[in-house]
Amino acid sequence: EHDAAQDRERSKDARQTLLWAIKQLAEPDRMIVLLHLEGYDNGEIGDIAGLKRNHINVKLHRIKQRLQTIIRKEETPWT
Repeated sequence: EHDAAQDRERSKDARQTLLWAIKQLAEPDRMIVLLHLEGYDNGEIGDIAGLKRNHINVKLHRIKQRLQTIIRKEETPWT
């Protein structure tokens, strides 16, 4: 039970960290990543955003990299 509770707490912390990092993104990138997390495919996101599917593929890749950077900086603010 204790391990399950720790896992749930870590999962909750990870979700909160991810949501905080997403809020740091520019509005268009935030929209794209939130649609992606909602389960929209890249073609649907492209239709909503007025961009081509391939452009969404590239943007999502770059957004994921940016989120990793934001989270790393938050975890180690002295670097």
